[in-house]
Amino acid sequence: MQWLYHVIGQVGIFLICAQTLIHFRPRESYEKYLKLLLSVMLLIQLLQPLLTVLGGDEIAGTGVQAAEFAEEIRTVLEQAAVQTEQTEDEIQAVTDTAAEVTEETEPPDASDPVKIRVEIPEIEETEIKIR
Repeated sequence: MQWLYHVIGQVGIFLICAQTLIHFRPRESYEKYLKLLLSVMLLIQLLQPLLTVLGGDEIAGTGVQAAEFAEEIRTVLEQAAVQTEQTEDEIQAVTDTAAEVTEETEPPDASDPVKIRVEIPEIEETEIKIR
């Protein structure tokens, strides 16, 4: 019975706040829209405890579903953190390897002579006819 008093108190506070909003509305043309919105909100507040009483198991099951969903999200975030760490390790390994290769292959100085070997295939003599 305590929950009923709680619901009645919430609805009473809501009605007082709603009437205050209607009284201090910015323009008179907004009154019908404001009343419609407040009426819908009041209906939702009144139906919520009724639905809890009539279909308590279904509504209570949403808490279990929310907990399962939160656990699933937590698992996915943990997997993403592990994958991020692995990717960062792989990037660091590739960066280290690239640095080692760069250190091993120093560019030649401009004063050092460069040896180039060029192979030219032999050209066979052929007859060329000019008309």
